[in-house]
Amino acid sequence: MHHLNRYLLRQAASTLLLTTVCLTLIVLLTQVLRLVDLVVNRGAPLSTFLSLAGYMLPGFVQLVLPLALGAAVIWLIQRLLSDAEWPVLLAAGRSPMQIAQPLLWLAFGATMLSYLLALWLLPQSYQAFKNLESSIRADVGAAFIEEGVFQSLGETMTVFASRREKNGELIGLLLYDRRNPERPATILAETAQVIQDSNGRTLLLVRNGSRQEADGDTGHVQFLYFTQYAVDLDTFSGGDGGRGKEIEELSLATLLGFSSSIQAASPQQAAKWRAAGHARLTRPLLPLTITLVVLAILCRAQYNRRGMSRTVAAAVVSVLLVQLGSVFAESMAAKNPLLTVLQYLAVLLPAAIGAYALSEKSRSSSQTIPVPGARYAA
Repeated sequence: MHHLNRYLLRQAASTLLLTTVCLTLIVLLTQVLRLVDLVVNRGAPLSTFLSLAGYMLPGFVQLVLPLALGAAVIWLIQRLLSDAEWPVLLAAGRSPMQIAQPLLWLAFGATMLSYLLALWLLPQSYQAFKNLESSIRADVGAAFIEEGVFQSLGETMTVFASRREKNGELIGLLLYDRRNPERPATILAETAQVIQDSNGRTLLLVRNGSRQEADGDTGHVQFLYFTQYAVDLDTFSGGDGGRGKEIEELSLATLLGFSSSIQAASPQQAAKWRAAGHARLTRPLLPLTITLVVLAILCRAQYNRRGMSRTVAAAVVSVLLVQLGSVFAESMAAKNPLLTVLQYLAVLLPAAIGAYALSEKSRSSSQTIPVPGARYAA
């Protein structure tokens, strides 16, 4: 029996690994064009592109892992049934729960991996991705300002130059500065040039122009005319700069309200944070839930020589419904904190139903042991 468990575990694990890699690459390809555009247009090296792609992988793995595990379990059980291995194992005295034991071990391991990704690796990798992305956008040494194109420098500055001379001088510059949201400023200049001062700081030196600054409270606009004006571009580079952290970067303690930072957020933002925090506790359970649901459906099926398309289709639909139910529950909890319980019910209730159905099938099969060579439903 130990050999059988190792055989089933090896088959399911190899299928899970292959499916996870394929689905992750498919999802990654949907983001490659954005990364290529970001890196190529900014003149960054290939290593930067690989770093950005690597930082995105943990999130993609967590996204596709439940689907990949469901696909692996469906494929393995369907193969056992179609090859008549399942009835042979039942005739040998193995219950459906015992046959499914290696798959449950694999699901438990996938759940632990999901918790590792959700609670530790994913927030750090996403923060590193956003920091590197902001650094690329703000690093003028790599991010040359193109003529005739609106470009973002960091998260709070947009620049436009109508023409660029061969010596690097910019002609007809427009710069929108949002570092102070209450007093946004617009700078218009005849010429501008990127330089470095004696301290190594990168400056955008603008000449012969005006600075218009609006007061958010009164709406009054103040004008400042200048012959030369310097904008420190290093303030947009590295770290998390002046950008606000996104939900994916926040810790679980912050999302659930154990940190004082959530007190400063609006009630709507606090509700979204708490829903995201509870999602980090419930989403990692999806691999185990999906495995139990799929096993409950397939283990109750009988071999049919005409095929098992309906049973497999029901298993696939159940996987999608569990995933969609989790997403729907999170969206509802983000609107109304009283519905947070739906996030746990959407994951735990299908798991409980699947475990009960699987145990019931195991008890019934232990009472009626099929005879080897018996004729199954046509």
